[in-house]
Amino acid sequence: MWQKTAHLKQIDIHGTRYTLTQIVASDTFFIKDRRIEKGTLGGWVDDNSVIAPTFFCDTTTLILDSTIDGNLYVQQSTLLSSHIHAQGLITQAQLYFCTIKSAHVHIQGNLELTAVRTSGDYFTLHSSGKLHDCAFNGNVHLTTATIAVASSEWHGQQLTVTGSLHLQQSHLLVKQLIASHLTLKRCQWQLHHVTIQDSELIKCELQGVNYTLRDAHWSDCDIAIQTLHLTTSDLEDVIIFSPLGHLQLVAPLIFGADFSVHVEKIDVALKSTESIQLTKELLF
Repeated sequence: MWQKTAHLKQIDIHGTRYTLTQIVASDTFFIKDRRIEKGTLGGWVDDNSVIAPTFFCDTTTLILDSTIDGNLYVQQSTLLSSHIHAQGLITQAQLYFCTIKSAHVHIQGNLELTAVRTSGDYFTLHSSGKLHDCAFNGNVHLTTATIAVASSEWHGQQLTVTGSLHLQQSHLLVKQLIASHLTLKRCQWQLHHVTIQDSELIKCELQGVNYTLRDAHWSDCDIAIQTLHLTTSDLEDVIIFSPLGHLQLVAPLIFGADFSVHVEKIDVALKSTESIQLTKELLF
């Protein structure tokens, strides 16, 4: 429900000059719970973009060489060469070569994403910023200095993180996780194979098959696992058990308080290159 105005401006992005036209709401309509009044000035689009009539954006948003479908509102953002099919809101994002709800999803830039849903085979994020209430499906690769994620879901075959990842109140259902500099608070995960270095986990519930964890701090966590390799880790109020009746634990250089392994009907193979220092008995 928008049309182009006679307002033009030129901008330069990465050495390429674009001519943009400002849009205006041609009728009053709704995007989710947001009411767009007729005559409201919107953002700026170029002639190469194909945009649905149910889309609108604020005056600071730039749309270039992009295809957008869905009942979507975008604010304080720049979309360049992006193909987006989404519902809801994208805010404060620099989206380059981005595809949402397609075979491949790629988001790049400093961003703050809210209520974004992706359903593709592969999702790549080269960014720093914040993600809230997002759901990612498919294989995920994050290359980031630091990114904070809250109240989100991850589903797929593999999650690979290069850089620092902070997860809070999120659910992970991934077959393989490879990460370093990982912080999880109040998270639940069901991950078959995990390799983590330099991590902190607080009030988390973990389920999996084979975990390798090094240089970790664990506090108030439950781990349901078959094979666990812990090295140079600090454990506080951590419970480790195996729901399948067999547990193999390799744990050199472990320190902590209130650390226990449940062994009822469990065959425990405990190995350590050095003595384990704990405040209570390891097995009971």
